[in-house]
Amino acid sequence: IIISVLLPKTLKPQRSDKLGIKEVGQWIREHSHKPSPAILSASVRNAYYAGGKHIAMGRENNNVITEAVQTNADYIMITYREHRIIEKELLQSVKDKRIALAYKFPEKDSLNKRSILLYKVLH
Repeated sequence: IIISVLLPKTLKPQRSDKLGIKEVGQWIREHSHKPSPAILSASVRNAYYAGGKHIAMGRENNNVITEAVQTNADYIMITYREHRIIEKELLQSVKDKRIALAYKFPEKDSLNKRSILLYKVLH
């Protein structure tokens, strides 16, 4: 009985929620023109995978674009949850050509709970 209860948990892929952060970081490493790009995000992992500099995102997500410009960030990496909170600001900034969507993981699926969005800051 114990084995039948624990087996599904054991076979479940571990850290699959972190796969998007790794993929986005590797995408930055391959596509960035800078050797050490500055990445504004809540996670340090993506900067590690990108070989770049991490800029910690403030607790209040309301001024992400302003924060990215002030800290000279090259990219803004956000999760689906963060995107939902600041969606209006992001859409307005894309419209004003302050940022542009550079990459989305997963590429094929629409937004879901594990989606990671990467915006390039247009200086």
